[in-house]
Amino acid sequence: PNGPPAEVPGITDVVQVEAGTSSTCARLADGTVRCWGRGVAGALGNGANASTHVPSAVSGLSGVRGLEGGDFHFCARLDGGALRCWGLNDHGQLGDGTRENRNTPVAVDFSGAAALSVAAGDRHTCAAYADGVTRCWGRGAADALGTGTTDDALRPAPVMGASGATGVAVGSLEGRTSCAVMPVTSLRCWGFAHFGAT
Repeated sequence: PNGPPAEVPGITDVVQVEAGTSSTCARLADGTVRCWGRGVAGALGNGANASTHVPSAVSGLSGVRGLEGGDFHFCARLDGGALRCWGLNDHGQLGDGTRENRNTPVAVDFSGAAALSVAAGDRHTCAAYADGVTRCWGRGAADALGTGTTDDALRPAPVMGASGATGVAVGSLEGRTSCAVMPVTSLRCWGFAHFGAT
């Protein structure tokens, strides 16, 4: 019910919280993640598609150092820089090479370098990698992936002109705008230029 702020039951030692569409996940100090809210397309990562008001553990996930929430999907950056994502995957936004929704975390299909950061949006995901290449995957509409095409990418694809990025951000307006933090603290953006977003 609507009302004043209330303590979320059964959860302590929170170091990060991310809100997706109708669901929320929290990263705990012990490297695990708990999610609650609407369980559409497996967005809670607990092996079910049911909604819950009580935080439940994301299945098989540990060593989490970063967490990002998108539109019914979440991605976690683990110790060593591996990425695991779960939830809605209609455009390949989980990066596992399929369009199949996942109700437990799956590995992003790229092992060439460690991810430094990850960002999840409406229907696509981007990451800055330690090899200096920024990669995006998921919905390619309006060149949201920065790959020079509007095709969806089911696995991480290199972004043109964003070499050396140390961080990424993904917009939520239909998931079609992205930016990368470049060396010497400059920015490069691509995708849908609605109201000058890029």
